[in-house]
Amino acid sequence: MVLSLLDRQIHRRAVKTHLPLDGLPFYENVKYVSVGRDPRDVFMSYWNFYRNFSPQFISLANSIPGRVGEELRPCPDDIHELWRNWMTRACFPWERDGYPLGSVLHHARTWWDYRHLPNILLVHFADLLVDLESGIRRIARFLEISPPPEAWPTIVHNCTFAEMRKHGDELMPQLKMIVKGGGDSFFHKGTNGRWRDILSADELRLYDTAASRELMPECRSWLEQGARY
Repeated sequence: MVLSLLDRQIHRRAVKTHLPLDGLPFYENVKYVSVGRDPRDVFMSYWNFYRNFSPQFISLANSIPGRVGEELRPCPDDIHELWRNWMTRACFPWERDGYPLGSVLHHARTWWDYRHLPNILLVHFADLLVDLESGIRRIARFLEISPPPEAWPTIVHNCTFAEMRKHGDELMPQLKMIVKGGGDSFFHKGTNGRWRDILSADELRLYDTAASRELMPECRSWLEQGARY
């Protein structure tokens, strides 16, 4: 299905994926943009996404030919149970956290370790919240795209969270099958820091243990705080 979609693209080809770098083919003539975010904020977004999975999507995920890993089960009702699983269990033998969908720590590390390559650009979610236009201009320079000056206000406006949420079902029609509520459920908050009111000190220690184990200090600092490395 992905290949057929690419074949129909008449513009410069773009592929969106949640795969870590070690799960992707790497080509020197392809440019890669990887977006990082504080794993604790990723978890809050993940909680909203996972608990809204439709029964149809769960059934589809479990029936994929050659599926690797355990069967995907419905999201637990207790966010704290999900957090403990996410921080202490893994889906695959090469990971030690991230259950049931994969480790965000492993994902971040694979991209961070190769950030020096000229065809890899790391972008941080928090930086985009602070200054969206600068972030978009940086991506455009990396991709060697030069929009006319008069187009920039429209580009920035269309990339805001509010505008994407307004057109969520149009931008991602598959959401109606994946999550209950479609685009309205998927584009939930787009903010950071909500975990502070949810996770206890003991629960955050689970994260500290996993992050200290999986990430170099510089990578962890960037992932939690943003700002260019």
